[in-house]
Amino acid sequence: MVLRKKEALDTIMLKDYQQLPLVNSLACSTVTSIPDVNQNAGTNLITNYPNPFTTKTVISYETTGGHTLIQVFDTMGRLLATPLDKVVVAGKYTIEFDATMLPTGIYYARFQNGTTQQVRTMLKVR
Repeated sequence: MVLRKKEALDTIMLKDYQQLPLVNSLACSTVTSIPDVNQNAGTNLITNYPNPFTTKTVISYETTGGHTLIQVFDTMGRLLATPLDKVVVAGKYTIEFDATMLPTGIYYARFQNGTTQQVRTMLKVR
C-alpha cells in the first residue's frame, strides 16, 4: 500500500503535528513568499469566559479555516482534554468546556490552526 505524502506524515508524526514553515517550495524562487507567522501577534485568537470559572467555561476562538485544534493541559503539561479537533471554515466560534471532573487549579487551553498557535491560561475555582 502506497501512502500519500500527508497520510505518511500523519502516520510518522502521530497525526496532528504543527507544521512549521521552515522549508517552503515557493521560497526557492522568491524569498518574499515565506509567510509571516507573527502577523497575529497581540491578537487574542482564543479566550474563555468566565475566567475564573467553577464548573464550565465557554471557549471562544477565531480560525482562518482548515484543521483547528484546541487542547487543555494541566500545569505539568499533561493533556487532559481535546474539546476541538476538526476541519472548520474560517470564522469565530464558541464551545462549552465542562471541567466538572477537574480539580481547582490552573489550566492551559492551547489553540492551533495551521502554523498559528496560542495558549490561554484558565483558572478553575471552587
